Amino acid sequence: MDWSNSEHDITFSGSAELDTDVTPKFGTAALLLGDNNYVTAADSADFDLGGGDFTIDCQVRLGSVGGNEYLWGRQDDDNNRYYLRWTGSNWQLIVVDTGSVVVNTTFSDSISTNTWYHVALLRDGTDYKLYRDGTLKGTTSDSDNFPDLSSGFDIGRANSGAGVFDYMNGHIDEFRILKGKADVPPVGGPTQEYKNAAVSSSSSSSSSSPTKSSSSSSSEITEGDMVLLLHYNGDDAATDTRDWSNSEHPITFVGTAQLDTAQKVFGTASLLLDGNSDYNTAPDSDDWYLADNDFTIDMRVRFSTVQTCVLMTQWSATGRSFQLLYDDGGNNLKFIWSTNGTGESGSKTESWSPAQDTWYHIAVVRNSDELYMFVDGTELGTSTSITDTLFNSDELLYIGCEQGTGNFMAGWIDELRMLNGSGVWTSNFTPPTQEYKNAAASSSSST
Repeated sequence: MDWSNSEHDITFSGSAELDTDVTPKFGTAALLLGDNNYVTAADSADFDLGGGDFTIDCQVRLGSVGGNEYLWGRQDDDNNRYYLRWTGSNWQLIVVDTGSVVVNTTFSDSISTNTWYHVALLRDGTDYKLYRDGTLKGTTSDSDNFPDLSSGFDIGRANSGAGVFDYMNGHIDEFRILKGKADVPPVGGPTQEYKNAAVSSSSSSSSSSPTKSSSSSSSEITEGDMVLLLHYNGDDAATDTRDWSNSEHPITFVGTAQLDTAQKVFGTASLLLDGNSDYNTAPDSDDWYLADNDFTIDMRVRFSTVQTCVLMTQWSATGRSFQLLYDDGGNNLKFIWSTNGTGESGSKTESWSPAQDTWYHIAVVRNSDELYMFVDGTELGTSTSITDTLFNSDELLYIGCEQGTGNFMAGWIDELRMLNGSGVWTSNFTPPTQEYKNAAASSSSST
């Protein structure tokens, strides 16, 4: 799927396919290409770049670097086309308009086979710039426009002249076109997936405020219901992450909490906590006010030491709202809540004995005044009635401990999500097999 707002139709040709055998740059798979194998985005004015600024970038992993490898191109015929290729010693941009080669520029570089690189071609005013892994490889000034064509945009194929199509052998990941902006990449290249601009097909409507959902189906999730989404992707030992919900809550790492690339369920990393001082926080927000709404809290957890620990909470002596925890003394998964901010008003406790160094998917769901708990898609016990309105606390949201003072988690957390307004599951299900779709739009417009 194209996750820009345009949601262009994408066609796979030949044997082009998603490949999970190779380690992708991000996510769960990469596009595998080869001779006669390519993908095409249907013709659109989005690809008429004209004389404006633009950015075309992707992660590329070439199976061969000794000759011509065509990353992308667009062509009506021999006389009207453009493409970017690797020639064996440089990146080359060719633009042909009504039979004349109006742009022919190269950017010298040296790369290796079977290695991921971020390659970005920018036009900034009249300057063409190529960056590889965030390093500028060259600048060429040229005021000629790109031709407006009527063909689709090919990835992994281009017309090299005389009606001959050539291809790319290797993999491509995270392909993006920005029209109207020259987006200089960070040094080293991007460290995580770009944010989706399009609303998920399972999130096609919006909600200005959380409410009770009328159905347990995930198709009822609205854009506004996603109030927290932490993929925990990034570099090893990094101490920052991004909330990919529309709220984009700032996340603070405390103690020695950090990202760990050695353990993850999806993406490039997960959150590592040491069990004695590490946790994350997010500022207080109306998003955390669950009230009497349907909700879903789910995450992946892996314990390095199985001990009593709080997984997520907004709870203090005078600001109690909810708390999700594992109780090692009773071998229980618990969810407790308060209606007045000072006392425990109710709880759900279900038997569960997790093993060390094992990933689990945990979910707590409120749907139509029933509370459910699931581990790896299997319901624990039976649903519990809940008609209470939870207290509106002004405390921080804590992940991995109880208010920063105790019950620390030892292990890893990945793919943490909170929905306020949707109770997704009410019966056994198969846990997700890939990262959740980002709700927040990209900071820059993409097509």
